[in-house]
Amino acid sequence: MCKETETRKDDTQTTEATVIQPLVHSNFIIVKIKKKRVKCLVDTGSITSIINLKLAKELKLRLEPVPQGESKVLFLASTTAMPIVAVAEVKMKFSELYIYHTVKVVDNISHDLILGTDFMRQNAATIDYRSGLISICDNLAALPLQSNVIDKYIVQNMQEVCIPSYSEIIFASFGSHAIQ
Repeated sequence: MCKETETRKDDTQTTEATVIQPLVHSNFIIVKIKKKRVKCLVDTGSITSIINLKLAKELKLRLEPVPQGESKVLFLASTTAMPIVAVAEVKMKFSELYIYHTVKVVDNISHDLILGTDFMRQNAATIDYRSGLISICDNLAALPLQSNVIDKYIVQNMQEVCIPSYSEIIFASFGSHAIQ
């Protein structure tokens, strides 16, 4: 929640107003890489896409040296240096759309995969916060933006279902009593 207080003094009266706005952190999407569901941070502040070294090894991605002439270090907003271990070509599945993208491999980052503006530009990605969707390749795929909630509260279907944008579907689900 965001709380902002403003106090104004007139000749005879003091007025105090409080504005409370919810902060929504819906900047994640789920993609599949080699049949593994991966939660990706969609980061408009990152100029490059990054994968965690641990995930890259788990997926058995082919790690290549950083090309000659390219920087071997990334810098965080705090100016902290983050060495690039390698680069890797990743085949990601967005709904039914497969996209190949080269990512930088970095050790010990807070997210498994960060999709930066390089990915968004190359794949004509559009983020629509009103509808809560990110569309890729001029609407060939549209995925819901998700928050970084604890996975135990997520209901997941057993097989993929293609639902057109702005449509609804009702299906049976099972879960704990806490979320039903």
